[in-house]
Amino acid sequence: MSSEVRAFQPVSGPMDLLHELFIAEPRWLPDAERLDGRRWSMNLHGGGFTRSVTAHLGQPWSAKTTVWRSLSWDPARKDGARSGRFVERMLPTFDGELGLHLADPMASLVLDGRYQPPGGEFGATLDEFALHRFAQNTVQRLLADIAVALHEQVAAERPIVDGGSPDENAPEQP
Repeated sequence: MSSEVRAFQPVSGPMDLLHELFIAEPRWLPDAERLDGRRWSMNLHGGGFTRSVTAHLGQPWSAKTTVWRSLSWDPARKDGARSGRFVERMLPTFDGELGLHLADPMASLVLDGRYQPPGGEFGATLDEFALHRFAQNTVQRLLADIAVALHEQVAAERPIVDGGSPDENAPEQP
């Protein structure tokens, strides 16, 4: 039995530049290192600890006012092997879609996906009572980190107008 998770995060910047950055090389993935092709090693933060995952990010496609990219991850090491540590063996894989919704006056990121709680029926019960909140917090933090990275890239590429600071509308990081 899989569990669903969905999160939203506003992101500031000119719509055309956000679109361009989102569909380009994903420099906005947090703490990411390219492994090969579309596979990345990246860190996720949640529940007071950081975990490394091997992520796959698909090519962008559009649906009305949203640009989507498939996003999946597995709590595997860079070499593809599963960790022997108990905590990391208990982390679920994730399969979903990451979107950038471009509608005036504000753009927003959305992450919609599914994960399979490890541990069979016991894991599903534990997920229902406690772990789902952990998963929700993890994906919300991921979107907040992506929003900050996109905002920083916008600020680096957009000239400062009227002497204002390019960081005055930066989203707060949890």
